[in-house]
Amino acid sequence: MESKLDEAKAAAEGLEKRLADSQAAHQAQAVEFAQVRERLALTEQTARAAAEEHAAALAEAKRATQEATAERDQARADLATVKAKAEAAEQAHQEQRKAAAQEAHRVAERMTKAEADRDDARKEASSAREDAAKLRGQVEALQTQASDLMRALAARQPAEGEAEATPAPKATATTKTTRAKKAE
Repeated sequence: MESKLDEAKAAAEGLEKRLADSQAAHQAQAVEFAQVRERLALTEQTARAAAEEHAAALAEAKRATQEATAERDQARADLATVKAKAEAAEQAHQEQRKAAAQEAHRVAERMTKAEADRDDARKEASSAREDAAKLRGQVEALQTQASDLMRALAARQPAEGEAEATPAPKATATTKTTRAKKAE
């Protein structure tokens, strides 16, 4: 029995040793488990903080997107307004060009008519100068003829008493020229 007792003691010591090892392993696992829990809690806390930051960043991105959309819509509206104004200005410019072209055509027609009238006036003025020159020549001839006649009359009156029997002087060459010009 002693041997059984020794065996039982040895078995008990083996069991105690296994129990102590098992308790040490269990203690080590408990410490490790506590550390894992702490890391898990820290990771969860970090994940929550990151999720909150992500949510805040997402909200900011949505707000920025909405602002950008509003700016884009405003820019489109402004562009449409500018396009409408540009089209209106272009149409007005086209109308002004058309009106200017019509006015230029009217002015060109008036200018052509004025030039034709000027040419006609020049022709009439030239003709009038020629007529005036002819009339001047006729007036000079008449004046010369009248002067000659006056001299002849003056010479004839004192000699009338003496020369009643003398025939009248023949017409001078100037008188013939004047009569020829009158006939023209």
